[in-house]
Amino acid sequence: MNGMLRRHIVRGSFTIRETLRVLNTLSGDSMTVFATDDEGRLIGSVTDGDIRRAIIAGHTPDDPTSAIAFRNYMSLSARATPKQRYAAVAEALSLIHI
Repeated sequence: MNGMLRRHIVRGSFTIRETLRVLNTLSGDSMTVFATDDEGRLIGSVTDGDIRRAIIAGHTPDDPTSAIAFRNYMSLSARATPKQRYAAVAEALSLIHI
C-alpha cells in the first residue's frame, strides 16, 4: 500500500478523537479516512461531517470510530473491467437523491 493511501487508513478501534487528528493532517487532501478491522478489512468510511453528526447525536470523542463509520459502501474488485466499473458508478449515481 502506498504512503498516500496509508494516510487515509485508521483502525476501527481508534477513538473518534484519534480519527479526527488523522483527518486534521489531511488538510488540503481528501477529507475521508477508511476504518479497518484488526485484520485490515474495510469497515467503512469516516469524514469530518460524520464525526460532527456523531457528536451532535451523543457520541463522545472517546467512542470507537467503528461506531460511526459509514458502512453502506460499494466496492469493486481490483480486477473489475472498465465496463463493470462504469456500471457500478452509474448504479451508485442513480441512488443519490437530489
